Amino acid sequence: MTLHDAPLAGVFPQGNEEQWRRIVERALKGAPFDRLISKTYDGVSIAPLYARAATPGPRARRAAPGRWSILARVDHADIGAANRLAL
Repeated sequence: MTLHDAPLAGVFPQGNEEQWRRIVERALKGAPFDRLISKTYDGVSIAPLYARAATPGPRARRAAPGRWSILARVDHADIGAANRLAL
């Protein structure tokens, strides 16, 4: 979402990460900032805020041009026979 998508956002002054951190530290009342960092089931850390400069740009989800793979479809009603055909 950008300011163009949310015209009311232009009414408020633009903040930065340092201002946000000061407000959060006051709200935490002495508790450690790490308290706001959560973890997924598999241990990946999730920060409470991701600054625009700190996040990587978009990446392609497809293979790079020029790469290719060889595939052969194997259809057989019997799983064992299909396995033998594939190998």
